[in-house]
Amino acid sequence: MPAYRSTDEAEIRDAVIQRLRLLRPGYRIIHEIQNACQGPNRIDVISVGPAEIIAVEIKSKKDKIDRLPAQITAMRGMSHHVIAALHEKFLITLAYNGAQPGSKGIPKEARGATVWAYPEA
Repeated sequence: MPAYRSTDEAEIRDAVIQRLRLLRPGYRIIHEIQNACQGPNRIDVISVGPAEIIAVEIKSKKDKIDRLPAQITAMRGMSHHVIAALHEKFLITLAYNGAQPGSKGIPKEARGATVWAYPEA
């Protein structure tokens, strides 16, 4: 495991890779792409196949999500699908009439991406 990657991130990354391989068998998985979006952003995982490119940003429980909107915007410019794989701590509690007690939703910072929560419910 590279020094810059925490065990928490590696755990989510493993789950992301497993899910991508299940959903897109035969696609190539590429890790840690620097400057792919013509800026300072690094893409954690890219899945590349003949029909599409899927970019994934991973946020472990030790991360912050303040940079996530800019990362999503950058990834949308170079991929067909953007996934934000977020630790469950980033999910927000839904507090409106009709919401089931304990229901969780995606944070506003993840708009523009498909959210995969970790661990899965």
